[in-house]
Amino acid sequence: MALARPVSPRAAAALAALVVTLAATAARADDLAALLADARAANLDLAEQRAVADEAALATRVERAALLPRLSVSGGYTLNQHESVVRLPELDGAVTEITIVPHHQLDVTFALSLPVVDVAAWRRVDASRAATVARRAALAARAVEVERAVVVAWYQWVAGAALVEAARVAEATARDTVAVVEGRVTAGSASAADVARARADVATAAGDVAVAELAVATARQDLITLTGRAPAGEAPALPGAGDAEAPLAGWLAGVEALPEVVAARAERDAASAAAEVADAGWWPTVSVVASERISNAAGFGEAATFSVGVTASWQLDARVPREAARARAQARVGAVRQARAARDARDRITDAWNAVDARRATVDAAVARLDAARAALEVVRTRVASGLAAPVDLTVAQRDAFAAEVAALQARADLAAARALLRLAAGREVAP
Repeated sequence: MALARPVSPRAAAALAALVVTLAATAARADDLAALLADARAANLDLAEQRAVADEAALATRVERAALLPRLSVSGGYTLNQHESVVRLPELDGAVTEITIVPHHQLDVTFALSLPVVDVAAWRRVDASRAATVARRAALAARAVEVERAVVVAWYQWVAGAALVEAARVAEATARDTVAVVEGRVTAGSASAADVARARADVATAAGDVAVAELAVATARQDLITLTGRAPAGEAPALPGAGDAEAPLAGWLAGVEALPEVVAARAERDAASAAAEVADAGWWPTVSVVASERISNAAGFGEAATFSVGVTASWQLDARVPREAARARAQARVGAVRQARAARDARDRITDAWNAVDARRATVDAAVARLDAARAALEVVRTRVASGLAAPVDLTVAQRDAFAAEVAALQARADLAAARALLRLAAGREVAP
């Protein structure tokens, strides 16, 4: 009878296609790395953060410009109602006319100012540099967050693709079972209820395929959103349990150099620099000033005259100490956030390391359950073929085998994702 065959022809064809697909895509193990690179280059969140960092760098240039010489030019024209002219006789009898107020008066003044001592401006430049460093560090930290999201979406896509193939195999098997049960009804060894149950299993299997395809489509769209493109080709095969990771102490060694910790430290330094800006409000400002005036109303003087001097200004403002105290409080907040970022990084690495260890055991257990479910399914097939079991037993065994297949796929995907997330958490390159 048909049920005596271990796998139906349709199911065998689907299973063979799955094996061929997984074998053909095994060489595509570097596609996750390619998607991570695409995310760093094309992700819109990172593009925004990069623009913010560029803006901070330009702000530093603006602050630095305050320390450069400043030239101002002013000019004026005046139409005077009466022209004032003085005539002075010379010894030789000639007369020299000196214009005191011309009818058309032109004045041009050039003024050059160079700050010599401006502690507040110096501190503002330093604070702006610190803010730029903080924005760059925040960009690196945000890139890690995006990479984590890419890893999660990637393994959801890989697991979903494998689940689609498994669900299609289960659907093909369920359709073959319907044909067999209908033949048993003709032979009088099965009932109409058995046929209805077998057809319901087909509908259930079709629903499983649809759910798996939805998971693939969702993960695929997430990858498009994160990286700017969809993963090319077919999903690669999921790895097995593999070896245990290196001891936890080695993963925790570089916590202080992680992007999120560096970003928190940079924010603390920026807050400290802002406090120094506030303290600099007590210092006077000293500048060298030079000016040149050109006029056709020089009178008895020269048409072009210049002056050079030094100016000092000192402003006493009650807001200065209060602003300094507020800035120092912000610096203390930054120090606390840095300590918390380091603690969170250590916790994240520890959690990821423990997750890998636990999910290795989960994969082993899931594979063992899958092997047991497949063996049980073969036993039930044989018993049903021999008339020692009812078709409903085969239905239950097929459902159990499919559930075990799903659990094994999910366990392997979770383990692979946990390994990748551990490497991201520790600041290491994600292994393909």
